Amino acid sequence: MGWANCHLHQLIIHGKEYGVAYEGGISFADNPDKVRLSDFRFQPHEGFEYVYDLGDNWEHDIRVEKILALDPARLNVSVLHGQRRGTFRFPGGFLFGFSGFADWR
Repeated sequence: MGWANCHLHQLIIHGKEYGVAYEGGISFADNPDKVRLSDFRFQPHEGFEYVYDLGDNWEHDIRVEKILALDPARLNVSVLHGQRRGTFRFPGGFLFGFSGFADWR
């Protein structure tokens, strides 16, 4: 389980789609190397949508809980709360591959 960057994915922020374009996939108007989440100046309780695997549309609602003072010794993101497990990789498509994960909660 986990994120392997093997599916198309995007962020939807204020109704606009952001992501990394791949040959043969969808394209985005902005260069992902130039856009930072800090550019949006989110306030507590604001957020955006993260869609992983554009074929299956695993939708994640990301919300800012609190903005902490910058601590250079701790430059990481913390997940404070979530429901269920993250997305998983399963072979064989929905009907054949998913049956082995029927009890994934």
